[in-house]
Amino acid sequence: MSVGGRLGVPHELRGLPHRTRISEFVVGHGPCVVVFSAPGGCGKTVAAAQLALLNGQPVWLSFEHRPIDWESLARGVLSAFNEPEECEFAPQRIMNRESLTARLASVLQPYSSTRLCVVADAAGSVGSLQDLVDFAIALRASASEDSMLVVTASDI
Repeated sequence: MSVGGRLGVPHELRGLPHRTRISEFVVGHGPCVVVFSAPGGCGKTVAAAQLALLNGQPVWLSFEHRPIDWESLARGVLSAFNEPEECEFAPQRIMNRESLTARLASVLQPYSSTRLCVVADAAGSVGSLQDLVDFAIALRASASEDSMLVVTASDI
């Protein structure tokens, strides 16, 4: 199963009410991972979209309540940068973390001075919080050191 990724924030999420305190906190502290976890309808996706728009080039991954882990994040980002042959899940095409890390670094190399904000929206569950941190570290090593990962989930 692949995760659809794209550059930018969904159009319908632009121009919604701004969450000033959250944005100021995140911008002021520069974390590498931000997680919004709350019941449906609380505004997690809107807050994530606003952070993405304020914090560099948004990369939007829609998980649609599927599990999230390091590999699915990497494959989603590769998909957003039009690398579908590396992202499709097929038994004969399983890549390990080491080869995905190398491919991610290669694809993001032109963006080494660009702050990316990867949003993993509607995650079903998280493999481990360490996976999120490890992915954010790999993202910062491949793109700008200010890049970040934002995750929205109903239950972490």
